[in-house]
Amino acid sequence: MLAVGGIWDTVSNWEKSYGNVTVNGINVGGMTKQEIVEVLDGEYTSKIRDAKVTIYASEEAMNAESSEVEDAERVAQAEEVSVEEADAAVTEWQTNVYDLGGSMPYEEVADKALEAGRHAGPFGRLGVMLFGSEIPLQVQFDEAKLEDFAATVDKTIGDPRIDATVALENGAAHPVEGKQGVMVDRNDFAKKISDSMLGISGSSSFIAEAVAAPSRTTYEQAQQTSDGINRSIAAGATFTYENDSWTASPEDLASWTKVEVKEADNGYELVASINEDAAIPAVVKGVKANVTSEDVTVSIAKFADEIIVSTSGDGEIPLVAPAVQELGVALYGEDGKTFSDTTASSPGEFAIETSNAPGALTFDEAVDLGILTVIGEYTTEFSNYEGTENRNHNIRTVADILNDTIIEANGGEWSYNDHSGDTTKDPPFASAGSIIGGEHVDSIGGGICQVATTVFNAVFEAGMPVSERHNHTEHMHSYPDGRDAAVSYGELDLRWVNDTPSDIILKMSYTDHSVTARLYSVYTGRTVTSEQGEWIMGETYTTKFEESDWLSAGQYYTDTAGEDGSSITVTRKVTDASGEVLIDESYTSVYQPKKEVIIVGPGTDTEPLAHKADDEDEGASW
Repeated sequence: MLAVGGIWDTVSNWEKSYGNVTVNGINVGGMTKQEIVEVLDGEYTSKIRDAKVTIYASEEAMNAESSEVEDAERVAQAEEVSVEEADAAVTEWQTNVYDLGGSMPYEEVADKALEAGRHAGPFGRLGVMLFGSEIPLQVQFDEAKLEDFAATVDKTIGDPRIDATVALENGAAHPVEGKQGVMVDRNDFAKKISDSMLGISGSSSFIAEAVAAPSRTTYEQAQQTSDGINRSIAAGATFTYENDSWTASPEDLASWTKVEVKEADNGYELVASINEDAAIPAVVKGVKANVTSEDVTVSIAKFADEIIVSTSGDGEIPLVAPAVQELGVALYGEDGKTFSDTTASSPGEFAIETSNAPGALTFDEAVDLGILTVIGEYTTEFSNYEGTENRNHNIRTVADILNDTIIEANGGEWSYNDHSGDTTKDPPFASAGSIIGGEHVDSIGGGICQVATTVFNAVFEAGMPVSERHNHTEHMHSYPDGRDAAVSYGELDLRWVNDTPSDIILKMSYTDHSVTARLYSVYTGRTVTSEQGEWIMGETYTTKFEESDWLSAGQYYTDTAGEDGSSITVTRKVTDASGEVLIDESYTSVYQPKKEVIIVGPGTDTEPLAHKADDEDEGASW
């Protein structure tokens, strides 16, 4: 009977799920794969598309009438404090499926529904038919984006773990003990967000919980990896180029080595490899293999979405990258794990070949061949949580607009405002926090100064002449002292000049928490040194009081901390490859006092509060 029943079951349920199979409680019994996908799509797609999930740091934050995020968001938008200070003050975060790169694995789940009981024998199939089988469906998030978001929450409620790893100092590798932390459990965090989006939890919010997070690697692993690295780098490595040779010392090899924690079959492992971004410039300098203007000059053009780099002259270019890649394999193997033998041996000699410079090539090809190199770069960070969406939108928008702008050789001038266009237009820009006339207000385009500051510092480090730059009205603690750049369309601009014989291209990129500017061109050989002067104190800040009906008489809190005015001077000296001074200049930034703003209840005696607030923490005093 069972054999006959099994045959009949196979025929009647061919390419269909067994009865009583459910996905998140939805009965998909007797359905084909396509039918299951369509049912799930109809149930969830529009739901997750519109879902917004709020995460709170505590029950108090969830029940608060007005979240502390409002205060933290205001200071972050005005760029008044460091990103770390702003992030640590946040007690509420909001996210959605787009921010986390979410997708729905309908087909994968449908396959599991079809397989439920299929190969479990007659009793297994009978069990599915009688008692059912529940298949879970969860939103799949981009791992990097989920990690970034969870790490943001950790800044308020956790203490990140430290994995046992390897420190590379003074030309040698040393094991470093790990430390248990307290962090958001990533799997549980993802499930709670997914359940909220899918409506399974019955709520669009939850309280984040930090749990014990032990080191993922052991001290013994770190010791073994350190021993392997030390054996590999002990003899150094020699590079040859044309008639010159240069030996990289163990100290050099150690400085180029990076160690990462990577997931393995039975847990986690430490993997060593060569950081090509650090090694290639060092090898180029060591064997004097720079592609310079004497070899080639370049012009850069943009056609549709492609960057084309054209070279002039018929000079030869050194192929450094392949030699560095060979070094990495010789030191640490194809899989990046250090060798286990106990004897040190030289990784060998690495010859740097040459090639004629191509007449035209893509941007990536030009970088890979060393024709284009980074001549200046800088990164600034920003907060990313509920309330900062508009500011961060403006940062990303103007960064996209400025990306791939080209500065022509021999005197081409770059203007922030000329390339950004009118940043006071909505759209594409949104209203966000900014400082106008010493007052903190919302205005269209708030946040764009962060991108200007990032570009200015990349230009500063590249040793390019700056023809116009303005500091902010108030000192911005989130930027390097005396090296901020304020812009305002039609009023304040950032301008700089390309005085080299090759074109320069500006590349902008960003993450959820940072924005980076990189200048690419033919190697200039310039050296930049800078010195920061002493702070000089200026005008004393004043206090402004604002009434709030949320407070009673006698209640108050400091909404914006006051800060006295000040000034600072930064000097910059730029020399060429021969040591000749090209630029020797100073940038003096004069900052106005930042007004203290205290929120008070109606009828509160404000006379003594400006003095009290100096000695009290920001926040309500009851």
